[in-house]
Amino acid sequence: MHLRTARLFVTDLAAAYRFYAVALQLPLVAGGPDQGWYVFGGGGGIQLVIEPVAPDAPDDDQALVGRFTGLSFTVDDIEGRVRELLDRDVVFTEAPQRQAWGGILATLRDPSGNELQLVQMPAVAPAPPASPAAPDIAIVPIQMAHVAGFRQCLDSVARERRFLAQTEALPLERIEAFVRDSVANDAVQFVALDGDQVVGWADIFPGWAQAVQHVGSLGMGLLPAYRGRGIGQRLLKTCIDKAWTRGLTRIELEARADNRPAIRLYERCGFVHETVKPRGLCFDGVYFDAVQMRLLKPLA
Repeated sequence: MHLRTARLFVTDLAAAYRFYAVALQLPLVAGGPDQGWYVFGGGGGIQLVIEPVAPDAPDDDQALVGRFTGLSFTVDDIEGRVRELLDRDVVFTEAPQRQAWGGILATLRDPSGNELQLVQMPAVAPAPPASPAAPDIAIVPIQMAHVAGFRQCLDSVARERRFLAQTEALPLERIEAFVRDSVANDAVQFVALDGDQVVGWADIFPGWAQAVQHVGSLGMGLLPAYRGRGIGQRLLKTCIDKAWTRGLTRIELEARADNRPAIRLYERCGFVHETVKPRGLCFDGVYFDAVQMRLLKPLA
């Protein structure tokens, strides 16, 4: 069995042709405006089919457009290729970034909002990381002894100005009152501990109004050195399990659209995309789209 074809759905077929044929310079294999679709060669015998979705198409069809596609193109020199594509007015939503596995990824967007990636593979497979394994990190309910460490961890992640809506933590006394309330009410709030250091957290708090008390809002974060090791998934699953026992049946979250590692984590844990909020977040005058996702409690 071999992968043969990948399909992408667009709103403007002519704009898609200019993007894939002219900007990306993919070879046209078949199709055209008369047929109402295009087929491009993607290399390695794989074909990329571009199909339009009509403005009056059902919502399920509309949802196929303007999303992260999971498709990537390998390149030898990602920095040079990005400069080349920028000169052709290609929009990048994420600059080249080296990944924990050694490669480099950059994310670009077609005229219909579909996101694809360029990938530069590592020259040599990286050695296994020497950092502590995730099981060495304890996941425990938050306690008053964690207040100072929790605030320090929260403040560190917030000041990255990428992952949280807030850009700094609240004063220590506000955090202390918040944690005291969580402990008293046995809230769905956990921290990740490396020894005595708080290196991450996750929490799910229900809505206060009667009609939305079954709905919880997720918040979480990890210090940079502890990302990509499965700790976030352990934190999230621990919170979800407890949330179901507390009567919640729906969990919601919002993430910056270019925060692909977090979004992939949520997808692995069963969250599905509901909508994208254009200009949903603003950092230092720069707007970013926000992705809204949800998880429903399985029916008994």
